[in-house]
Amino acid sequence: MGAVAAGPDRPRSGAGPRGRGRERSAMTSAHRQALFAAIFARDGGRCVHCGRPVRPRARGLHRAPDLATLDHLTPRSAGGRTVIENLALACQACNNARGSLSLEAFRATRGRAGEGG
Repeated sequence: MGAVAAGPDRPRSGAGPRGRGRERSAMTSAHRQALFAAIFARDGGRCVHCGRPVRPRARGLHRAPDLATLDHLTPRSAGGRTVIENLALACQACNNARGSLSLEAFRATRGRAGEGG
């Protein structure tokens, strides 16, 4: 039996670009950019975990500790959605360190209550 093709009422799942087995978002590039810009402005261009200023991605810049990323407050692995209320600005270093930990667990490992500094 063959696989059923994805359609407008059946989202793609499974082998994403990194094979994570998650449903792919139907979000357009323009919508992602607008969402990022809104969150960057809302959070003042600073990481919500460490308070350091972050810089947005630029052509040729893909990895840097102070690179701005969007962090799911409730991790996707725990059912968190990609909506503005569940996203926060985080530096790449904090986002990578947090992984899929809850906010409480991450803050406990960092020895802080989430204040910027």
